[in-house]
Amino acid sequence: AVTLNEITRKHRETLAKKKTKKSKKMSKKPFTYVGIHARLTDHVNYEKARRIVPVKPSYFLEAMDKYRQEFDNTLFIFVSDDIEYGRRNLYPRVKAGDLYFAGEGRTYEADS
Repeated sequence: AVTLNEITRKHRETLAKKKTKKSKKMSKKPFTYVGIHARLTDHVNYEKARRIVPVKPSYFLEAMDKYRQEFDNTLFIFVSDDIEYGRRNLYPRVKAGDLYFAGEGRTYEADS
């Protein structure tokens, strides 16, 4: 499983490689970590049974924008029982480069 230390190191390296002063300055500042938990596999049946409309990717993306406005140097950590959902629906639409994935979505493994 990916750890916050690994994510932080990777993000600092990415920022340091950029040529702008702002990126280099941000790479040295502390990060605000925001977890995104998306329970998607078993919760879908729960929602259908109660006629609850599932959230769309735009829900997560809008929330991320609000957190970026509220906090400096934000890193988003996506955790889910369906990690591919995030990779498929969120990652291509996040241009800030601040979305990372933790866990493998294998709920039967303690380390995932």
